[in-house]
Amino acid sequence: VIDIGPSNPKRRRKLIWIIAAALALIFILLRSASIYISALWFDSLGYSSVYWYIFRTKLLVFLIFAALTIIILRTAFWIIERTFSASALERRTVVINNQSVTINPGRLFRPVAWAVAIIAGLIFGLSMKDHWRELALYLNQTAATTPDPIFNKPLGFYLFSLPVHQVLSRWLIMLSLIILIATVLFAILSSTQKQATKAATETLRRTGYAAASFSLAAFLILLAWRVYLTRYPYLWQDHQSFSGVTYTEANYYLPGLTIVAITIVLAAVIIVINALTKRKLRFIVGAVALPVLVYVVAGMLIPAYVQSFVVKPNELGRETPYIEHNINWTRKGFGLDRIEMREFEADPSIAGLNIQNNRPTLDNIRLWDWSALRDTLRQIQEIRTYYDFGDVDVDRYKFGGQTRQMMLATRELDVSKLPEQSRTWINERLIYTHGYGVTMNTANEFTPEGLPRFILSNMPVQSSAPDEIKLTRPEIYFGQKTTTDVYVKTKQQEFNFPQGETASSNVYEGTGGIPLGGFFRRTLLAWSLGDLSKLPFSDDVTSESRVLMRRNIKDRVEALAPYLVYDSDPYIIVTQD
Repeated sequence: VIDIGPSNPKRRRKLIWIIAAALALIFILLRSASIYISALWFDSLGYSSVYWYIFRTKLLVFLIFAALTIIILRTAFWIIERTFSASALERRTVVINNQSVTINPGRLFRPVAWAVAIIAGLIFGLSMKDHWRELALYLNQTAATTPDPIFNKPLGFYLFSLPVHQVLSRWLIMLSLIILIATVLFAILSSTQKQATKAATETLRRTGYAAASFSLAAFLILLAWRVYLTRYPYLWQDHQSFSGVTYTEANYYLPGLTIVAITIVLAAVIIVINALTKRKLRFIVGAVALPVLVYVVAGMLIPAYVQSFVVKPNELGRETPYIEHNINWTRKGFGLDRIEMREFEADPSIAGLNIQNNRPTLDNIRLWDWSALRDTLRQIQEIRTYYDFGDVDVDRYKFGGQTRQMMLATRELDVSKLPEQSRTWINERLIYTHGYGVTMNTANEFTPEGLPRFILSNMPVQSSAPDEIKLTRPEIYFGQKTTTDVYVKTKQQEFNFPQGETASSNVYEGTGGIPLGGFFRRTLLAWSLGDLSKLPFSDDVTSESRVLMRRNIKDRVEALAPYLVYDSDPYIIVTQD
């Protein structure tokens, strides 16, 4: 008989601890550097409090759910160990290559149980950390008591509570599934053990049967909660004709889901009772099949029949109340229910236009199509191939004594369009750092050549109405095409705009960016930016130089305020400063 055990266990255990500590130290150092850089970026914009609030919330969520996951799983594994210690975890002899080998499953189970619990805790903790917004909103919710017309729940439930319930139910279901799998495996392993007496064998079978049944019942109860929660999102589901709950859903499908949830709870009760009394496998199969059968009937067949043979022949009559819900709640959502309605007799004649009194409106009817204007601007205003007009937007400015519709386009620098011989680190990071200026033209005027009537144009920027509209800071360091990181306030002069065969240069005069400081901070920034081979060793970069990161304006605002929803089409403005 060969007894397999760890050779020199103290040395191996010490080596494992050293490797684990080294990996943990590397992870902590890398994570700390990333946190430090992010804190510097937020602080450079005056929003360090935002970063640290988000950081604390994420860290707290991670620690809480990682700890809860480890405690729940390790406790469950401890109960499993105690339950099956006399059978599945006892020492046993197996034959390998015609030799008897004694193994000790109990010795292996405990470290594996800890490893599984800790790994699961880290995974679930990191996963739940990503849901910090839902948890923060739930903890800081405001009163929103207006009830919805279907479930009669307050709006605050859908805005703040429901997302948290969904996250928690998903987490608990996954934990219960892990416990169920572990219990079933041990029950099977226990049933393969031969006992001295028939009574002992029967006791093991009952123990395994009961443990697996209770684990399955817990999983089913959590599944019932999950099914019950799936009803609520139908309030904002889109359909072909309108959004929201339909006649079939309100009267058949959603009640059917409620019945399914109740049936799942009933199945869990049947399984528990069966474990304590009959212990028949057919009762488990029947209990699990019951909610499946109920869903097929109440969640599929009946709603399909009603939709095809009751709703379709008289769709408008059946759906009218639910279409009205959609209209009324849309009006409330946009505040249209507060608009005062008045009768207005339309006059279709030319006199009804009242041209003299509505001359400002008529003079501002837009004639320029934005896509055609952009093509024109790219031909006559890009000047160089590395400039680009990505979009054209419409705004209003005071011009000629009245408010006029203007069309603006931003002349951004696209470093990917620089000539290949100019694609050097110095050019891309130190010299070509910004775009230059905007074009502004009236929305409905043309020159005799068919070109836009420019108010702002060219490089350097020229204004046809300098007393009313003047651009004093044309450099564009942050935009929609600024996707690279650059270093400013260096010894290199920054390219401003082409001027014949030469170039106009400037130095960044803003207050933004992160000061590079000494060698330690510069090295950390270089590591964060993936620029370790150049930045720490550049003579052009000084301690007073600054790095401009996250220059794409969408990335910037989403990082600063991730809890807001932003317009998909940002636009530039020209102000007095």
